[in-house]
This record gives sequence, structure tokens and C-alpha cells, in this order.
Amino acid sequence: MGMNYFITAQGFPVLGMMTTLIGAVINIVLDPVFIFLFDMGVAGAAIATVIAQMSSCSFVLLTLRIKKMKVPQYFVYIFTDNKEYAELAVWGIRAFTLMIVPLSFQYVIVDGLTALGMTKTSLSLSLFRKSLYFGATCILPLFFAAQSAFYAEPAADGVSACVSCIVFSFIYRRYLRGAGRLKDIRI
Repeated sequence: MGMNYFITAQGFPVLGMMTTLIGAVINIVLDPVFIFLFDMGVAGAAIATVIAQMSSCSFVLLTLRIKKMKVPQYFVYIFTDNKEYAELAVWGIRAFTLMIVPLSFQYVIVDGLTALGMTKTSLSLSLFRKSLYFGATCILPLFFAAQSAFYAEPAADGVSACVSCIVFSFIYRRYLRGAGRLKDIRI
């Protein structure tokens, strides 16, 4: 997923967005197949995600090979005096930070709900995040510049983290406050 930023920066924003869309569509299609049709539960969601990520990775590698793009060593340039590379590095760190913080909240809550046996609720939250991300990736570039596609994932992760916190708060108030109420969980 990280290389779609590089592809976009090379002047191919449509290919960068296609990288994200390929992974999102494959994941959305395969999640219900593995989870419900093959009755694999959370393991099925993990397998679907790995297949989707590998598909995106294959597309990126194929794109890099076909377009003959030179892959620079960004890490080396962070320590130079070249202002353009320093700005690029700072922008990349900001985009990564925007993605990782809310996504961490989402994963902690979803994994916590799965550990409590609330698989349907955790899968619903995961599918909500993936659908929101897919929609944001398609809609943001229609109304704003192509560069706005970079903010689709942080926006989807932020909204999903808020929804996950609200759901977890509801579950905490209903089931987890007080001793011995875990047996009442029926979600």
C-alpha cells in the first residue's frame, strides 16, 4: 500500500488509486466468502486481507516494472540538505501518522471484541471500515484534487475508530461493568 504514494508522485495518480481499489475490492468480495461461505470466521477475514494485500502488491510490482520507474532511496535523502526531499519525507511521516493512530484504536477494539467472543460485532466494524475506505477512495478525488485520495485512508480510519469507540463504550456499559456479566454477552 505504501508504494501507491510513490506511483502517484511519479505522475500516475490513477494507477496509485487503482492499487488501493484493487486491494479494497478484493478484500470486500473475499471477506464474506471466507467468513460465511467457508465458515472460517476471523481466520477467513485474515486470509482475505492477505490475498487482497498480495494482489495490490503484485499490481504495484507489475506497474513499476512496466512503467520503468526508478525507485529512489528516500531514507538516504532525509539526511541531506535538499529541501525537496526533506519536505517529501516530512509529508510522508505526517500521512503515516494520520493512518496509524486511528487504525491502532480500531484494531485494539476489534481484537478485544473478538477475544470476548463478539465475532459478528468485530467483523461488522471491520467491514464498515473497509467499505468506508473504499467509498472515500472513490469519492474524494471526484470532488477534490487527485491528491485528496491520499487522505481517504486516514479519514476512513478516523471515522471507523470513532464508531468503534462508541460501540465499545456501549458494550462496556451493558456487559462489562460489574463482575460476572460476561456470560450475558449475546451479540
